[in-house]
Amino acid sequence: MPLRYSVPLVEDIVKLDLDILADLAALAERRVEWVARYRLREMVAEFSESLLHELDYTLEGKNADHIAAQFKRRSDIHIPKVYWEYTTPKVLTMEYVEGINLNQTAELRAKGHELGSISERFVHAMLHQILIEGFFHADPHPGNVIVLDQGQLAFVDFGMAGRLDPEMKYHLSSLLIALMRKNSDGIIRALLRLGLVSEEVDIRTLRKDLDQLRDQYYNVPFSQVSLGKAINELFTVANRHHILIPTDLTLLGKTLLTMEGVTERLSPELRLIDMAEPFGRRLIKERLAPKSMGSRLARNLIELADTFIDLPRQANQLARMIRTGKLRVDIGLSDLDLLMRKLDQVSNRISFSIVLLSFSIIMVGLILAAAFGKDTVFLLHFPVIEIGSVVACLMVLYLFYSILKSGRF
Repeated sequence: MPLRYSVPLVEDIVKLDLDILADLAALAERRVEWVARYRLREMVAEFSESLLHELDYTLEGKNADHIAAQFKRRSDIHIPKVYWEYTTPKVLTMEYVEGINLNQTAELRAKGHELGSISERFVHAMLHQILIEGFFHADPHPGNVIVLDQGQLAFVDFGMAGRLDPEMKYHLSSLLIALMRKNSDGIIRALLRLGLVSEEVDIRTLRKDLDQLRDQYYNVPFSQVSLGKAINELFTVANRHHILIPTDLTLLGKTLLTMEGVTERLSPELRLIDMAEPFGRRLIKERLAPKSMGSRLARNLIELADTFIDLPRQANQLARMIRTGKLRVDIGLSDLDLLMRKLDQVSNRISFSIVLLSFSIIMVGLILAAAFGKDTVFLLHFPVIEIGSVVACLMVLYLFYSILKSGRF
């Protein structure tokens, strides 16, 4: 009966360090613009939550029980029993299991275990957790998977677990299908539905980078594609475009990479993507099933009805904000240069119209003075109308020239 216990004062030290880390993240977001784009405080908060969960051994025990329930009908997978009567947040008491770790390949062969069969059962068990159950062991390195004498696989150390809710699992299946089909638009749609792409992301540039990633696998046979590597490269592109990947999806990418590392050591010819194909077909079948489509349609209709019901309240709230002067409107100008060019064109046309109107008024006045005025008017002894006409024409021509030269007429 193995015991795991928390060393005194460790939790206090960890909490103090996490508080300092949160303060530094907040300071960095206020002082450095690019840090704010990565939402560093949210990342630190998720990391802190995950680390504090590992300090509570009752949560690890619950993770073990959750995964044990997934395999209660399978005799080839063993999850150690948790003795809850001897378990507290500081102490974890579990069933003792003895066997050979997956990285001890020589010992496994000496005991007569077939490495290919072990590798297949390991991958199948992990894919079942991820794609079917939506709750998985997120740290399946060789030291955490033990082969028992009877050939069973025993998983240990459940401190790190990932969770995919039905909605995320649904969109994740769309993402994996688009990734396998090398469909950039499908990948972008899946990222949008997962809520990972903000309004600040340049979709055109993102599509270009995804097309480049797709071209890397264009002539590569499907069976030779590394699913873990492909997802990791996708996350790299997302990071370049300041797309914050949720912790559970990051854990999933890490888990897939770990799984591929284990299978390459045990059975290099086994491809993770080949093992995932039946699960992918099952996911597609479930998505297209009338019951599944009907339940999604019902959920959407309920959300739509709730939105309509809530409209009067939201309208009243908006009217109240307008009356009290609390409504704030932010207008973003996507192309300020174009707007300035348009304003410049309008101002030039107004200037031209004003000069032309002034010229017309002056000329009318001079003509009337010449026709009805008396000879005693001093200015009429000179060719004022002719000179004025020439000067006004020169001004109009100069204005015309400057407008045409600027190209903003």
